[in-house]
Amino acid sequence: MRVFAWLSLLCAVLPVNLVAASLSITDVVEALPSCALTCLTTALANSTCSPTDQQCICTNVPLNTEVNICVMEACTIKEALSTKNVTSVACNAPVRDKRNLYNWISNSFVIASWIAFLLRIASRFTSDTQLWWDDYVATFVMIVGLPQAVINVRGLTGNGLGKDIWTLNFTNISDMIRWFYAAEILYFAQVNFIKISILFFFLRLFPERKIRWTIWGTIITNLLIFIIIDLLAALQCRPISFYWKRWDGEHSGQCLNINALAFSSAGISILMDIWMLILPLTQLYDLNLHWKKKIGVAAMLSIGIIVTVVSILRLQSLIVFANTQNPTWDYVQLGYWCTIEICTGIICSSMPAIRLLLVRIFPRIAGTTHNSSNHSKSLGYDPSRRRSSVPKLASRNSYINGRRGSHAANQGITMMKTFDVTSSHRGMGFDKEIEEEDGTELVSRQATRSEAGTGDTERGLENTQSYESREDGEHLSPPHDQDGSRLSSARSINEGVLMSPRSPGWV
Repeated sequence: MRVFAWLSLLCAVLPVNLVAASLSITDVVEALPSCALTCLTTALANSTCSPTDQQCICTNVPLNTEVNICVMEACTIKEALSTKNVTSVACNAPVRDKRNLYNWISNSFVIASWIAFLLRIASRFTSDTQLWWDDYVATFVMIVGLPQAVINVRGLTGNGLGKDIWTLNFTNISDMIRWFYAAEILYFAQVNFIKISILFFFLRLFPERKIRWTIWGTIITNLLIFIIIDLLAALQCRPISFYWKRWDGEHSGQCLNINALAFSSAGISILMDIWMLILPLTQLYDLNLHWKKKIGVAAMLSIGIIVTVVSILRLQSLIVFANTQNPTWDYVQLGYWCTIEICTGIICSSMPAIRLLLVRIFPRIAGTTHNSSNHSKSLGYDPSRRRSSVPKLASRNSYINGRRGSHAANQGITMMKTFDVTSSHRGMGFDKEIEEEDGTELVSRQATRSEAGTGDTERGLENTQSYESREDGEHLSPPHDQDGSRLSSARSINEGVLMSPRSPGWV
């Protein structure tokens, strides 16, 4: 593979450090490489500038163009970089430095992501919801992010990322590129495992067999993408060290097309983000929720669109990455968009757990109650809470019988309807905080005046139903036969639309 062609285009790829406030013509002549001095002498002979007129030499566009072309043909890369460094200082070119900006963005987003992650873990430990695979994968992402954060500050900006390339010495250039190589591998790992963490969260929510198979397929696809992309990134050059040594043109080796790898991985990541946005939204139609609550759930699940937007913005920085003639300056934008994308993904994946934590601490501010937040778990499958509810049935039924007596005195008629369904599974467990079995979601409503005539008839079925729901939303556990086992034929109360029990086809 050809050595960075774009480096020689500018005569400014990877330079020598020259410290000076300003240089006279004599200083320039002494500091320039012999090949560049020959080019400058020839160009001056063909121009209207005097050899002692420093201002004319610095501002004459045809003169500088001729010198650049000559240097590209006659000098090595290191000599070209030395020439760019000397002429920049001699002409008082502005010294640019974005290192502080890069460090501030990196550190700020890393701290924000750690706060979100710790709140997520705190939410798990302060509720009955236990840590599960989505939390374990998120923990892995945070652990991988620790060396990434150190590399951003010590490895990249510490070796010149954020400065013009011709202001660096050759050692810093090689070190910066080597750390950029390490950061690239860690980036691909973090991005893919954030997606996997979100997909495991979806497995908490959706119990239906079809959607769970789809989610598992997406997880496997993400793993395959990670393995392929990360291997290509790690082994893109032979030998591997050629990745950070090839810039000077003094080493031999071969590399893949780094631009093709960057664009293909970014495109695949954006497509996967879009797919993961569509995936949960397809399940909202079947949820037995008011349309306003559906909008709220959709907003929570669609928070990942922020990550997609960041990925698209990062894609724009790859255009500069592919065509830059000053990589240590132009890579700053690519670097901080990568950091923002990773940290935003961590924050977004932690938001559902953070919301539950805030609901417990500030129930009124959150616009709900602690009870309703726990009750909402019955809409999805929480694998971390698969506990048997059998030991709780006796006390639970006693509690319900007491409730029945109190409801008899209430005004209004409770309308009850029965439907025969078959279930081979018990409920997901008993939620001790809300005294409710985490099983089938049942719906009830109070009868209107026109239904009063049928209320007594419907009430007569109360003793035969397996699942019951009263006007206050209480869920009763399935009845037992004489030997204490649950009946397989269950009945539920609904106002016309039955929300089926937990899917018998759990994956």
